Parts: sequence; C-alpha cells; structure tokens
Amino acid sequence: MKELCPLSTTEKENIMNSSWASSGHEFREQLTEFQRKHSADKPQMFALGDITTKLSSANMQCEFEEKQFEQPLNNELMSKKQIFYIPGQVSEGILGFDAAIFSNNYSFWKYFPYYHDLWYHYFRRYRDGIKIDKRWWKELDEYLEHFPQFKYNLFIQHKRPEYLTSGKSSEWKDWGKPYFRFRVTPHQQYSLEQLEQKIGSKGIVVYSCAAFHTLHALWENTRKKRLVETSNFVQAISLRGHDVYSFIRAGNTGKGHSETEDIESYDILDRMSSLSEDQANNENNMTFLKAIASIVDSVMEEDNNHDLYQTMVSFVSEDIETEIGKAINKVHVFCFLKNVRWGIGL
Repeated sequence: MKELCPLSTTEKENIMNSSWASSGHEFREQLTEFQRKHSADKPQMFALGDITTKLSSANMQCEFEEKQFEQPLNNELMSKKQIFYIPGQVSEGILGFDAAIFSNNYSFWKYFPYYHDLWYHYFRRYRDGIKIDKRWWKELDEYLEHFPQFKYNLFIQHKRPEYLTSGKSSEWKDWGKPYFRFRVTPHQQYSLEQLEQKIGSKGIVVYSCAAFHTLHALWENTRKKRLVETSNFVQAISLRGHDVYSFIRAGNTGKGHSETEDIESYDILDRMSSLSEDQANNENNMTFLKAIASIVDSVMEEDNNHDLYQTMVSFVSEDIETEIGKAINKVHVFCFLKNVRWGIGL
C-alpha cells in the first residue's frame, strides 16, 4: 500500500473548510493530489478515514427515490387543481407500461358507448379507467374540441433532496443551520430554461423537491395530501448560471449556488389558479397542442441530443397518422430525454 504523508492540524482544517470538500468523489481526488504534491519529503503517518467519515456524516441519506415522490405529488396536484396528464407512445412503447385514464364525467364516456352504457347499466357507476387503445388516435382529432379548453402547460422535474447537517457542508455558511439541496444537470437545466422562456406566461416550468428526507414523512404527507405543502418549488429559469439549489423549508424560496443568490419563485398553486382563470387564451385545443410541440422542437434544435430526439419521434410516431398524435409524441419524447413530467391545466 502506498504510504501517505502526514498532515498538520492546520492542513486538515484547511481541507475540511475548503469549498471543494462538497462531495466524497471530488474530495478524494483533491486530497490525493494534495498528498502527491507534498509526499516527496514527508513520511507516512495519515489515513483518509477521519476526514472522509466526517464528510459522509454531513449528508443525511434520503430514504426514498425520485419516482416514489413524483407520482404521489402529481396525483395531489391533479386533486387540488384541474390538471391531467396525457399518456403517449413513449411511456407505452419504450418504457413498457400501460397507460390508463379516469373520468366520472358522462360527457366523456358517452363517446365510448361500448364501454359506458352496459357498465353503468349493470353496476350503476362509471368505470375506474380503461387502457388506451392506439386506434383512438384516429378519433382524437374529432373529439378533442369536446374536452374543456386547455389553458396552460405544466412541466415539472422532480428532485430527490440531500439533507445537510454539518457545519462543514458547502452551503452551510449561507444558512447556518441544517438545509436541503439538489444539483441540476447542465443539459437538462439549459433546455428547461429555454422552454420556460419560450412558453412565457402560458405555462409553468419548475423543479420540485421534498422538504423532508424520510420514508415515514413521505408516507404521512402522501396520506394527508400534504406533499405540495411540504415541498419546495423553484422555476427553472431562476437557476440560470447555478448548479446547486438549497433551501431550509417548503415553499418557493431558496438560494442558488455556487455564486450565492437569493431566489424566490411564484407560489405554484397560485400560479396554476391564475393561469386557469386567464380568459386571454382563446386558442382551441388542437392549436394549443401543436404550439407546445413547436416550442419543444425549437428547444431541441440546439440540443446535443437533437438527432436522438428526431430518431425517437420518428419511431414512436411510426403508426400515428394524425397531426395531433405526432404533436403529443414530440412532447413526450422531450420529457423522456429531459426527465420531466408534462401536464395540461384546464
């Protein structure tokens, strides 16, 4: 085993207080380089354990995955506001799961009498849902305008929080108390910035992150329908130039890093209500969907994965003859590549 040089107490403190001690991987690389430069005339006396143990203890492991947080939050948003999520060929054909829809509205089910009439006759209730059939794409163009008017687009990237409790943590100096944080992925962040800028006042593009880190809290907040209330939401465009976002509580305020900046986004529920009540949007649903597909196309034109985007769109739309079906699939491919969820507000 290669011998490591001794470090003085002052040198150890300098390392622990350094801004590059923010992750275990970066820390080990920097420490190895530090020791290599100082090992020429110093004998072995020091090991990594005491510093890396302190480093790992500064980060409380989140007990749940992003998907475990994402679906309950989406469901809660649907229950609090008039939001629906359109299933598409990407989720069914590539990811391999069947999509389902739910409605207890007679105006919806009357278009599918072969499902509705007998079911209601015998069971005196509406069906809970039904598997999407590809053949329905052909009828969607005709029936789309019977849906309530589409008002705005909602794009959310769900994040898994880190919970930092040590004074040695990178952003501790900005909070002086335990805090949460998440990191953004550069290519996703850039695309979401462009998307929010192009959508403008007709949509929402945000990150969501839980302001808790235990499975128990996830369950309790899901059961009590308090996930929106106990999460933090930040606009993608507000994180331009930042690679980390930190916060200490649920809501819409936090800080961007590495150049620390106070950030305040809109309240997501208030924003959804405002867009839903906006009477200025008079375009029909067909135009609405084609418009967001066109925006997604323009965002992906500058993307490094533009060729992949086009390949995937062609693949998932191979059996789709309608313009509206192709438009929906473009948005779904974008969401797949950028790890976001798309909803439509009514």
